[in-house]
Amino acid sequence: MTKVPTLILSVSNEYEVDPQDTLDVFKDLGSPDKAMIILPGGYHLMFLEKRGHVGFQESIFFWMTKK
Repeated sequence: MTKVPTLILSVSNEYEVDPQDTLDVFKDLGSPDKAMIILPGGYHLMFLEKRGHVGFQESIFFWMTKK
């Protein structure tokens, strides 16, 4: 069972991973400190996208500074 804080980042235009599988992983996480962020209009390699990388960076910043 996972007990560490966990952030799952997903995108609305995913083509490598079934979105339902991502949701199932999130539901199965045992950590009480978990979040899932779905970035609209993003693709699988969002950190490389000219437009998508900002949302990716903002999500990581939010997660790392939330406490």
